[in-house]
Amino acid sequence: MVTDPRTVIIEISIVFSGLRAGEKLYEELLADSDETLPSKHPRLRIAKLQQRVGSEWLSAMTTWLAVQRGNVRPQAQRRQLAEFVPEYKPR
Repeated sequence: MVTDPRTVIIEISIVFSGLRAGEKLYEELLADSDETLPSKHPRLRIAKLQQRVGSEWLSAMTTWLAVQRGNVRPQAQRRQLAEFVPEYKPR
């Protein structure tokens, strides 16, 4: 319960209703080819990325994102995104 000493204490109930459609329990932050290494803390891991992003890739991705408008078909956008991110599999 959260209280503010200047106000009357009011209890706020919290209802756990489960996941909503499309909601994730966790987020995957690494690509399939990436690894993790142990750290000094038992619950923390250090990411070891297999592929570094170069300035050419970053420039191409930034340019592509800047020119995207509503008149581009979603299928074409997914295909282009798959070229930038190999792990992405469009449906």
